[in-house]
Amino acid sequence: FSTLGNTGLVFVSSGLASFFPVYIHRAAGISEADAAIAFGGIACASGVIGSIAGSMAADRLRGKVQAPEAVVCTVGLAFSMPLGVGAVLLAFISLDASYMLGFFAELLMFVVFGPNMNLLLKVVPSAIRSTGVALQIMVSHLFGDAISSFIIGAMSDMFQISNKEEDEALCLALSISMGIGLMAAAAMSMAIKHFPFDEAAKEAADTNALKGQSLLADTEESGSRTV
Repeated sequence: FSTLGNTGLVFVSSGLASFFPVYIHRAAGISEADAAIAFGGIACASGVIGSIAGSMAADRLRGKVQAPEAVVCTVGLAFSMPLGVGAVLLAFISLDASYMLGFFAELLMFVVFGPNMNLLLKVVPSAIRSTGVALQIMVSHLFGDAISSFIIGAMSDMFQISNKEEDEALCLALSISMGIGLMAAAAMSMAIKHFPFDEAAKEAADTNALKGQSLLADTEESGSRTV
């Protein structure tokens, strides 16, 4: 569930990075270069603040709720998607308001990355921890940013064929893509439920691995004495 949630997050955030400056250019009439610079500044600022805030929030919730990392991820995703839709829709009315909502949407998305990685490490046995991290990264990129631009662009083209203007078509495509983020929030909420069982399984696997290493060491020591 952690990997599903992270993949949905990467899908949405990558889609916004690819198309939001283009959309602002079409909807608000400013140059793509200015829109890209503005979005880049929003992403940098929200990334720094969100990454720190997410880790601090998970630490504060530790001992108070079950699976605090998963709780932070669920809340971040659930609230960032409506804000993202608002940022897209408001571009027609007020560019400043669109940027403001976009900042908070991005901030809540970045809140997720740190706690999600810690959540993964808590449920993957130590012996295969590197493999678990690598698999999540591969899946998130393969089904997230590798295909999001194509899918959002294809949806926009499809809406244009249905007699929508370019800005309206891209508005619909970006708004619909936020639904992937809501599904990611649902996946993270399931991680809350399953966390105790997965953590117990991880601890059992680590304990068995330590017992096996101890038994192997004793066997080797006994063999050396015999020789």
